[in-house]
Amino acid sequence: MNGKSKKSLVLQEDLLLLFVLKKMLESIGYQCEAIDNIDLLNGEDKTHFDLVITDVLFKGHAPLEFISQIKDSLSFGKIYIVSDMELSKLRKSISNIQPIDGFYETPIDLDKFKNNLLEQ
Repeated sequence: MNGKSKKSLVLQEDLLLLFVLKKMLESIGYQCEAIDNIDLLNGEDKTHFDLVITDVLFKGHAPLEFISQIKDSLSFGKIYIVSDMELSKLRKSISNIQPIDGFYETPIDLDKFKNNLLEQ
């Protein structure tokens, strides 16, 4: 990375996956904010994140509704979805709301994901 640390945000209710993704991002030079409850998102704070990694499964929120909320609430460069949910049927609908840079279902190959991020 070019001396300046990039900012990332991980949105994930699974606390173990949240921690693992946060540590992975920090290991490749990202400053990382990790949130396990989307109700903590503050729509007034338009902090720009270079990278967002999110699930689409949050209690009380439909996946497409959640993606719309992300699009309206955050400023970001790239966005990846990492989820326990089988994503093949949702990809097109999600991408119609917000272009997604990558879809990953758990269990995730962290080395492959990390290398993918480093190539960006």
